[in-house]
Amino acid sequence: MEPVTTLTAILIAGATAAAKGIASEGGKECYKALKSKISDWFGSHQAPEGEMALARIENDAETWAKPLEKSLAETNAEGNAEIMELARLLHEAIQNSPQTVEGLSKFNINMSNCKVGVIGDKVKINTINL
Repeated sequence: MEPVTTLTAILIAGATAAAKGIASEGGKECYKALKSKISDWFGSHQAPEGEMALARIENDAETWAKPLEKSLAETNAEGNAEIMELARLLHEAIQNSPQTVEGLSKFNINMSNCKVGVIGDKVKINTINL
């Protein structure tokens, strides 16, 4: 994954966790710091589209993800060490919070000692032993 795509994904995960109220305290602080740094970055690089996308990402991540990623790429935000360190810290905070990970997961399946049957064309099943 490209660094700007990774940065965007982490920022959206933080925004989504904040909007859903599932972020840990550390996650909230990391997200606020990253959002503030990126807002300043956009301001110093005359990127009003990026500022708008960043301001609206919490309310509608699906609509604003691409414009945000485009502005991050155009301003080379992934080249800023402080932004990337804050993104790393936010990612770490999200990964270390089971409540946040579960709340952000599209599918959360917990199965043990069970059999699964699947019917369909070209079905492929991979098993993982944990």
